[in-house]
Amino acid sequence: MEINTQLHPRLGIGTVQFGMEYGIANMGPRPQRQEIQSILDYASDQGVSIIDTASSYGEAEVVLGETMPKEHQFHVVTKCPSFNKKTITKHEADALEDSFNKSLLRLGADHVYGLLIHNSRDLLANGGELLLERARKLKKSNKVRKLGVSVYDPDEAQHILNRHSIDLIQLPLNVLDQRFILSGIMSKLAEKNIEVHVRSIFLQGALLMSPLELPSHFEGVREQMNMYHTELSNLGITPMEAAIEFVKRQRSIHGLIVGLCSKEQLVEIIAAYRLPPLPISGFERFSQNDERIVDPRRWPTTWS
Repeated sequence: MEINTQLHPRLGIGTVQFGMEYGIANMGPRPQRQEIQSILDYASDQGVSIIDTASSYGEAEVVLGETMPKEHQFHVVTKCPSFNKKTITKHEADALEDSFNKSLLRLGADHVYGLLIHNSRDLLANGGELLLERARKLKKSNKVRKLGVSVYDPDEAQHILNRHSIDLIQLPLNVLDQRFILSGIMSKLAEKNIEVHVRSIFLQGALLMSPLELPSHFEGVREQMNMYHTELSNLGITPMEAAIEFVKRQRSIHGLIVGLCSKEQLVEIIAAYRLPPLPISGFERFSQNDERIVDPRRWPTTWS
C-alpha cells in the first residue's frame, strides 16, 4: 500500500466520551471537567486542529463551551439531530436551524467550521434537500463554513453523492473496515474536492484490545486479529501506532478523529501520530466485509 506523500491528515478529537459512556474498550469513566480542560489545553498547545461534537452527545457541547481555551484555533464540527422520518418537511428544517443555534449557545461560539447531517438517511428521505437548503442559509449568514453529512457505509455515501452537493463528509475507516477504499468512494470524494474526516480508526477500541479480550461477537475474526497483533509485536509496533499509520497512508483524508478519555491518552495518540512511516505492510489482508464486525450499529447491545 502506497504511503501518502501529502501532508498528514489533521488530528482531531471526537468528544462523544465527554458527554456519555461510549465504546467497548472505554478505558475508564467519563472524564471530569478538569480532565477535559487539561485535554483541550494540551490539544491546543500541540496543534490539534479539529473538535468533533454533536447535539446528541449528551453534555459534550456544554462541557466544550465551558472548557475550550478562549483563544483556541480549533475547527469545531457539530451535527444536527437525527430525525428518522420517511418524509422531511419544513418542520424538520426549522428544527435543524433551532438545534444548530442552540449548539452555538452551548459552545459559546458565533460560528463553527462544520455542520453535518448526523443521519444520512434524513438526506435520502423524501424532502431531504430541505435540510441542506436550511443549512445553506446558515452558511450564507457566516455561522458555518462547511456543510456535509456523517455516513456509515459506502452505499449511503454514493447515494448522497448522486443527489446532493456537500463540502464535508465524515466516515468510518480502520484496519478492519476498508470498505470506503475498496468501493472507490474515497477516489470519488477526492474527484469532487470534498473534505474527508475519518472516525472509528480504533473501531471503538476493539483494535487496541488483546484478541483474547475481544467479546464473543468477534469470534469469527479472533484468529485473524491474533495474527495481526502478533505481527505488530514482532515489529515492535503498538496497536495504536498501527491504527494511526493505516489512516496516515491513505490519500485525500483531511481529518483524523480520535476518541479519548484522558490527557495521558492524548499524549500517546499525538506521539503515535508524529512517528515517521512504520515498517508494516499488507494492511489490506485484514480487511473485513462483514458489517456485523465493522459496523458498531450491528453489534449486540450486551456483550459476553
